[in-house]
Amino acid sequence: MLQKKIPCGILSIGSKTLNFFAERRRKTVAYEYSKLLGRITEKFGTQAKFAEAMGLSERSLSLKLNGKVGFKQHEITKACPLLDITESDITGYFFTLKVQ
Repeated sequence: MLQKKIPCGILSIGSKTLNFFAERRRKTVAYEYSKLLGRITEKFGTQAKFAEAMGLSERSLSLKLNGKVGFKQHEITKACPLLDITESDITGYFFTLKVQ
């Protein structure tokens, strides 16, 4: 879970000023991409070939498939015809929640 420190107050004692920070946890949504990975393997054989067809580096694709970076809308739009994913199937490939 990502944590971000946010200022929640300032305290002045004599000539010293102290900033207080509270930790705020940001909830992230994790998606399951195993079905997408299977389709990539089925259609392209390797992630590297699919990344090239998408105009992405292998590293960028890997970060997306591992949930470290999200897929952008234009990337999903580009991937669908390459992988023969219909509009009605987009949810199953790109928006299946990961069970934790």
